[in-house]
Amino acid sequence: MVSDTVPRSAPDVARQGRSNGPRSRRDRALSRVPSLLATLFAVIAALCALLALVPLLRSRSEPLQVAAEYLAIPLRPNLAYAAFLGLIAASLRRRTRVSWWIVVLFYFGPSFIGSLVGGFSQPPLFISAGILFVLLGLTVAARREFTARLEPGNGWRALATLVAGLMLFGYLRYQRRSNGLNPVGERSHYR
Repeated sequence: MVSDTVPRSAPDVARQGRSNGPRSRRDRALSRVPSLLATLFAVIAALCALLALVPLLRSRSEPLQVAAEYLAIPLRPNLAYAAFLGLIAASLRRRTRVSWWIVVLFYFGPSFIGSLVGGFSQPPLFISAGILFVLLGLTVAARREFTARLEPGNGWRALATLVAGLMLFGYLRYQRRSNGLNPVGERSHYR
């Protein structure tokens, strides 16, 4: 039997398995965490792209770069990195479980531990550890909000794309080196 109402957004899909009663304030706050994380990653991705495209801003954006370092998401002038952060932001917005794992295991988790340990030799890192503790705690508490699963087979396609891209990159790099060009495109004088 099919119900008359169809969930239209990720929060509706997340609520399907729960009771239809009123949600607590805690649940409502945690339901916003994926969107807030997605916005954070999207803003940093946009700033990375802007810094890559406008070199004049690089020297003037040092306060933003320092602030981003406290969040464990470095602000680098690199279009590929901006695209990667944009993909993570899109995945967070769709509330996929893999995005939760990426954020916890590769961004907030290790950075929190590193900041906490490094804070004993450099006390300002305790501020970063505190911010990361809050972000990590919110992300872990909101784990149930990340309900979307990947389609079967998408992981293998992503792995095949990664391998093909790395092989192409390696081949092109090999071709440049074998032609006497160093990675920046200048002729090597030290043969």
